[in-house]
Amino acid sequence: MPTLELQKFDTETGDLVTAATEMEVADTGTLERAYAFLKTVLVPLRKEIKSTFGPIKTKAHETWKETVNQEKRYLEPVEEAERIIRKKAGTYELQREQEANERAIAAAKQAKREAEAKRQAQVTEAVVSGDDAAVRQLARMLIAVKAQAQDEPKKFAGVSTRANWKAAPIPGQIMETIRFVAENPQYANFLTYNMPALNSEAKAREALFDIPGVQAVNTPTVSVRG
Repeated sequence: MPTLELQKFDTETGDLVTAATEMEVADTGTLERAYAFLKTVLVPLRKEIKSTFGPIKTKAHETWKETVNQEKRYLEPVEEAERIIRKKAGTYELQREQEANERAIAAAKQAKREAEAKRQAQVTEAVVSGDDAAVRQLARMLIAVKAQAQDEPKKFAGVSTRANWKAAPIPGQIMETIRFVAENPQYANFLTYNMPALNSEAKAREALFDIPGVQAVNTPTVSVRG
């Protein structure tokens, strides 16, 4: 954009806020001057600024769209490959964990069987040797071991996890979402009107309210004085 045009806008907009702040609206005359200031200065200037920057914004938006399309083109195979690898890795890790748990459980059961067989052999040896005291002691040990095995809590063979995705808005990126919805109207339900902000703007600008897609509606309220 030419520097002279920017300087022109700098000059024309530099004192607007001060002028509006200092302007009094206290009678019919000052009210007319205020409306004249709106119609002859503010509204035309706003339109001129929009018409000046509009084509630049449109061109920038087209460039942005092309950039997004190119990015999507190259990201899609990368993301698909990443999903495939992560799925395979997760499946393998879960399978490995389950197998390790199964081996640990099998080893514990085998150790118990071997210990019980050893004690049973000791009982048999004591019986053959005629050592009644040893037989009774070993028999009590066998009964206690079996009771403990029956009372042990059941162990799980493995633990699995599942994905739980949620949307989290990225700070400062709301305009990207708005552009996406503008290009893909089927996702319009992603956005909702901020009615408190729109109502405040409508009250401030009244008939001059010109937000695209929204209209200012005057709904007078009636109060009764006693």
